[in-house]
Amino acid sequence: MAQQPLPLPELASPAAISPWWPLAPGWWLLIITAVAIVLTIGVLLVRRHRRNRYRRAAKTALQQLQSQQQSLSLEQLCQQANALLKRTAIAGYGDNVASLSGDKWLHFICHHTDFEPANKTAIEQLMGQQYQPKITLEPAALFSACQQFIDHHRVPADAEKNSIQQDAAQAVVR
Repeated sequence: MAQQPLPLPELASPAAISPWWPLAPGWWLLIITAVAIVLTIGVLLVRRHRRNRYRRAAKTALQQLQSQQQSLSLEQLCQQANALLKRTAIAGYGDNVASLSGDKWLHFICHHTDFEPANKTAIEQLMGQQYQPKITLEPAALFSACQQFIDHHRVPADAEKNSIQQDAAQAVVR
């Protein structure tokens, strides 16, 4: 007598094994390291953006001064440009810069910025002719020198300067 096969269901085969999951410990380490690097870069970029807030405010003030150039005399333009440079320096370096004037102010500006020769000449003319009855400074050279100081002056990187810069950022806008 022939035996009949038993009425059993087919065996279920297991799901295919994924080559990606579960991850090996080396992959977890790589993911954690990559996330840490991305977060660190993000934090550094945010700090840099906040640290340069006063520079952006000074650039805006300089653009406003340039737009008012036609309605101001050259003497008023020089006074306002010098005041803008002073506010920018105070925002970046603290209140100890506020008392500088004359040759000390000129030395401070030239010492903290690597000016191009034409811009250095314009800054020297600005400081030398500020109180002269006749000013022979070209407005374009003045704006170029101011722009270079705002963009490229070097600020010390100590920790307490960051709070001074953030508080003084509003001083530039005034």
